[in-house]
Amino acid sequence: MITIKVKVYGGVAPIPIEVFIDRDVNSHDDDIIIRSPVSFQQDVDLNRGEYAIVVSGKNPIDGRTEITIAGHDSTGKAINLSKTKTVANYFASFIINI
Repeated sequence: MITIKVKVYGGVAPIPIEVFIDRDVNSHDDDIIIRSPVSFQQDVDLNRGEYAIVVSGKNPIDGRTEITIAGHDSTGKAINLSKTKTVANYFASFIINI
């Protein structure tokens, strides 16, 4: 299981935050999409494998968004990734191995 936390500072995001989780680029059978109009924290159960995670959205004027992905891989090693986006329209990508 991983926890995805997206925190918007400086106001409300003008468009919904979107998180796209893809395990197999050749198939869309197990893709996960999370959409939220506000900051959120959500646990996601993932099977073993390599995942691409893309977070996109738009910051409020003079705002920023902090994105954190935390959990453990299949060997018990901690996953703790984060990015801060200060541009108006952003996208952040992560590759994790569960």
